[in-house]
Amino acid sequence: MCLVVFAKYVPELEFIWIVMGDTPVFSPDVVVYQRLLAADQDEASDEVERYAAERSPEQVYDEVLLPVLFHAARDHSRGRIDADEERAVVAAVRELVDELDTSAAAPSAGMLERIAVFGCPARSEADAVALLMLRDTLAPLGVDVEIAAPGQLSAESVQQVRERGVGVVVVASVPPGGLAQARYLCKRLRAGLPEIRIIVGRWSSPEDAAEIRAALIAAGADTVGTQLLEIRDAVLEVARTQSGVMPRRAA
Repeated sequence: MCLVVFAKYVPELEFIWIVMGDTPVFSPDVVVYQRLLAADQDEASDEVERYAAERSPEQVYDEVLLPVLFHAARDHSRGRIDADEERAVVAAVRELVDELDTSAAAPSAGMLERIAVFGCPARSEADAVALLMLRDTLAPLGVDVEIAAPGQLSAESVQQVRERGVGVVVVASVPPGGLAQARYLCKRLRAGLPEIRIIVGRWSSPEDAAEIRAALIAAGADTVGTQLLEIRDAVLEVARTQSGVMPRRAA
C-alpha cells in the first residue's frame, strides 16, 4: 500500500500506480488502460460502455481507445511493460472495438454508392487497430476501408493500392515511434502512385505535432491528422470532391 501511494507522486513510478491503484484515475482512457494491464477485460468493457452511453463512437475512439493504444506503445518504449503485455493490450482494444456499436451513425445522403479507401498500418498491430476504428466510423457514411496486414513491405502496399485502383490511402501510425516507417511509406506511395491522395493518421497528438506534420507532408502526405474525426472528415472531403475519379461499388 505504501509503495502504491508513493508511486502516485513519483513520475518514474507512475506505472505502479496505474497497474495497482484501485482509485479511479482521472481520465477514462487511463482507467481502461489500467484494467487491461490488470487483465480485467470485463471491467474495461464496462468502463467503455459507460463512456459510450453519453457519447458517439467517434468520441469513444478518440478519447479512450486510441489513447489506450498510445499508452501501451509509450510504456513499452520506456521499458515499463514488455512486448507480450503490449500485444495483450492491443488485442484487448481490438475486442473492445468489435464490441462497440457504431450502427447509430447517420448514413450520408450525398453518397448513393460506396467508395473504396485503402488503409496501411505504418508499422504495428496497433496501427491496424486504429484503422479498424476508422473503418467502423466511415462504413455508415458510404466509405469502405480495406486494411493491409501490419508489417508488410512498402512495395507490397504500393502494389495492392495499384491493383485495387483506389484514389485514397490512409496511413496509420500510433506514436511513439513509427514516424520513419510512415514517412518512408508516404514516399514510396507518392513515387509509385503520384495521383493518389495520401492521408496520415498520427493518432494521439504528440508535443511536436507541428514538426511531425511538416515531415510527413514533405514525404508526400496530403493531409496529416492527430484525431480520428480529422481523418474521417479528410476522407469524406476527398470522397465528395473526387468521387468521379475513385472506383465505386453498388451500395
